[in-house]
Amino acid sequence: MNIISKSANVASAFDLYKLVQSPERKKLTDVKGQTIELDKWVLYTEPDKDGKEMYLLALTSVDGDAYCTNSATFCRSFESAVATFGQFGEEFHKIKVTTGTSKSGRDYIDCVVVG
Repeated sequence: MNIISKSANVASAFDLYKLVQSPERKKLTDVKGQTIELDKWVLYTEPDKDGKEMYLLALTSVDGDAYCTNSATFCRSFESAVATFGQFGEEFHKIKVTTGTSKSGRDYIDCVVVG
């Protein structure tokens, strides 16, 4: 596993375990249309079963739920928001899991920062 970036409050092995290894993690596609109040998050890469690097985002909510996604669109939007807020020394705390359909007809999820 290669950590690309993480929230400032990921401070222990237990935090990292819950984010990247816990079998209790849910798919972000399971909460389409919902808003999540963030607790912790980590963007990372990890090899898949064929050895190809997968780009992943794992997060926990303030309710204690853990989620993970390999959606390239969602990860790009999240990482872009982290960079934008980081320019002002800020972090965001709520995101909405939105959906869309690509030109080729495939459904996808995306990340929108909400106030």
